[in-house]
Amino acid sequence: NIIYKLCKKHPKVILMMICETFFLVIEPFFGIILPALVIKMIVQKLAWSQFVINIILLFLCYGIINAGKMYFSSRNETQYIFPRVNLFLEPLLKKTQDLKYDYYESGKAQENIEQALKSVVGNANTGSEGIMHSLPILISCFISLAIYACFISKINLIILIILLSLSVI
Repeated sequence: NIIYKLCKKHPKVILMMICETFFLVIEPFFGIILPALVIKMIVQKLAWSQFVINIILLFLCYGIINAGKMYFSSRNETQYIFPRVNLFLEPLLKKTQDLKYDYYESGKAQENIEQALKSVVGNANTGSEGIMHSLPILISCFISLAIYACFISKINLIILIILLSLSVI
């Protein structure tokens, strides 16, 4: 329900979540492949100038990918404040204002309002905003697991089964 409301009222937030997820997947993957590419260039015995140019290009690509990851991660740290206020806090405050005074003063209503405020107004790691912060990381973990599983299964299926069973334990 949260993601549906975000898509409807704030589609740019969803686009930024997708971009952050993309860079969260690509950056560690490129970091793993980078040493292998350097070793491959050493084994191929490239000319010194070609080797240096290739190294500079590899690290330039890695720098761009890392800059993209940091940009979207830091941008997404604060971009959820407006959707949180628009989607959750305003309706909660309007609902609280519409309550009858005698119900509002009851202990049950005070507990419900306090729990609702904690889930909406909490810091970036809790409540509705915590879900929005955790979602790109969670999705990127599953995508990364699938990508690494594909690569490892090409090497040896038994290694993949052992690694997956160890990750579950």
